[in-house]
Amino acid sequence: MTLVSSYCPLCISRCGCFYKVEGGVLTDAVPNPGHPTGKHLCAKVRAAPALLRHPDRLLFPLRRTNPKGSADPGWRRISWDEALDSTASALKRIAAESGAEAAGFCVTTPSGTAVADGMAWIFRLANAFGSPNMVWTAHVCNWHRDFAPALTFGSDIGMPDFARTGCLLLWGANPPATWLAMAEQIEQARQRGMKLIVIDPRAAGFAKRADRWLRVRPGTDGVLTLALANRLLQRGGYDREFLLRHSTAPFLVREDNGAFLLSADGQKMAWDETRGCAVPAPPPGSAMPLALAGRFAAATSDGFVFCRPAFDLYVQRCAEYPLARAAEITGIAEAAIAGAAELMTQNGPVAFYGWAGLNQHHEATQTGRALHLLYALTGCYDAPGGNVFFTKPPLRSLMGRELLPPAQAAKALGIAERPLGTAAKGWISEADLYRAIVDKKPYPVRGLLSFGSNLLATRAEPQRGMEALRALEFYAHADFFPSAMSRDADILFPVAMPWERQGLQAGFSVGQAAEALVQLRTPLVEARGETRSDAAIAFALAERLGLSEHFFDGNPEAALRLMLEPVGLTPEALRAAPEGVKLPLETHYFKYRDKGFATPSGRIEFYAEALQRIGQPPLPEFRQPETGAEFPLLMTCAKLPDRCHSQHRQAERSMEHQRSQPRLPTVYLHPATAEKLGIAEHDTVTVRSPHGTMLGRAMLDAALDPQTLWAHYGWWQAIPGEAPEMAANYAALAGPGCDPVSGSALLRGIGCRVEKTDP
Repeated sequence: MTLVSSYCPLCISRCGCFYKVEGGVLTDAVPNPGHPTGKHLCAKVRAAPALLRHPDRLLFPLRRTNPKGSADPGWRRISWDEALDSTASALKRIAAESGAEAAGFCVTTPSGTAVADGMAWIFRLANAFGSPNMVWTAHVCNWHRDFAPALTFGSDIGMPDFARTGCLLLWGANPPATWLAMAEQIEQARQRGMKLIVIDPRAAGFAKRADRWLRVRPGTDGVLTLALANRLLQRGGYDREFLLRHSTAPFLVREDNGAFLLSADGQKMAWDETRGCAVPAPPPGSAMPLALAGRFAAATSDGFVFCRPAFDLYVQRCAEYPLARAAEITGIAEAAIAGAAELMTQNGPVAFYGWAGLNQHHEATQTGRALHLLYALTGCYDAPGGNVFFTKPPLRSLMGRELLPPAQAAKALGIAERPLGTAAKGWISEADLYRAIVDKKPYPVRGLLSFGSNLLATRAEPQRGMEALRALEFYAHADFFPSAMSRDADILFPVAMPWERQGLQAGFSVGQAAEALVQLRTPLVEARGETRSDAAIAFALAERLGLSEHFFDGNPEAALRLMLEPVGLTPEALRAAPEGVKLPLETHYFKYRDKGFATPSGRIEFYAEALQRIGQPPLPEFRQPETGAEFPLLMTCAKLPDRCHSQHRQAERSMEHQRSQPRLPTVYLHPATAEKLGIAEHDTVTVRSPHGTMLGRAMLDAALDPQTLWAHYGWWQAIPGEAPEMAANYAALAGPGCDPVSGSALLRGIGCRVEKTDP
């Protein structure tokens, strides 16, 4: 037996581990406590041996022979040359006739699957080809974490400095199920005395061990955020000096038009309390006696205009949610909200982390904005114990955004409707893709190349998605196993599993020691059948598309060498050190004191002009999720811990009570709610929303709010007599609504009802 030092690439945790290989066969994975993320492993990587040998794996390229929509696609085995030539020929034909934008690309998430091994090359292929239309996952799960914060901080949210944090807000995230390395950091911090506030509709993960669990109703997170901020403001629990020096809080906003007051030469103005007049705002970091509250008459070329500091307007917005009103909307007791605010003020420094639970609502951007402004009140940004930015290995990016001409980038679907959203970065939403395919608006998309995605099981409107896939002139899909999405492909590429291919991880996220590690994961076993890595498929297509000059003339080793060059490492050095190489990197705090914030003002933006310019509120605004007699419950979801979203269902173990029945996603209800509806545990149920239905298996959860229902997401098992995408698919409950800024899918906070169903 050989014990190989490596890591698991199946989710963002990237847990360090040892793989056991016997006679060329992977037999097990065990933790590596010496690795910065290696103390624990989850069921996903432990299923690796079974997944590698699973009889349903795609092992050879396939071509469809029956019409789309047929019960049997009529797959026929073909050669790699035929599969690649057919795909390249179709893409070139579509681009020649309709422009490269008429060919879409699609890739699954690197945070919840192993696609990170080849993602740079998939993006590079789309950019070099000239398509601005890549369907990715940022708008589904991480917009509020990685991109929306730029509207406030000019950066993402960073990472909690767990070793020094005094109070952590864990919001819409469940690390014990989704990020074991982070869960370990949180538990260590708890053991040393860190206070923990968990905001989640479910009693999941750390909720039962938290100092405060705030059981928020789905879709009301923004209200809770403003209520917490209101409590801090009322009690003086904010860092006034930090806001004056490093935010636009003192900038004056005109009452007549809602714009910032400007000097004759275009400078933003603030109210000098000593001089009693409006003055140009000082440079970031400067101290002046500026007002944060009040109504002032400022002289302009057109006479006097009344103004108020941006902070005063923010205070007024927060005051709309006193404890009583917030409790009524969120379902959280007044004392619990007040107690959480007290923990924040008494146990600094404060840090926070949020993930998908914050992103899949109708106002994901404003919810993120509210949370970021709440955090700004603490003054803990980039401070020891706060949300910091650990120094990362500066690898050279090869995703190739510079290869996409600006004129092509401007054609991204959805960019006209959402100029600040993901389309501006070349990542479009599935809704915009479907519209371009089915309705041919704003122009037709005729072809699609997809890597690992399963839009029909993970995104809203799967019925429309199925219609779109069947309407494509050409569609090629690369994956490990057949899926709901692959059924209507013209060409199927068989993908090598992560243990059969190479991968690189530069930085492991959860702390400076983890970020300093660079590790090359080498193949453990021979690839089965004729499977190839995503990267190899991208390189081969690039050659046939005439793009070899952008793919190092087909030499991945040369590309890897160039990527590593800035950190002074070579592929040979990493292969000689399978446990990884630690770089001498150090954390630098308070970087904004020297560099300012990467925002237009160089400060934290309390009042977002960028949002105002596109007709969105510059301060967070919220409407309540809609329920009523027909749809009285609010739904939310969570993925199964042993799945990579909809992947890896092949490794599931059926529950004991379900062996005699079709396996269905679980639907959790409060016992009192279930009793009123005549539903008992293990009953087959149908969940209905204004947009669709889902079959499930009922379970009772007394920790839930009686108005909340939650179900497993990412399911696409077929039920006899039903369309596979609809029968047991949570995504069928979601409709066309989305966040107006980002296009984030509305998968949570939707009104629904549930009823017992004849099994």
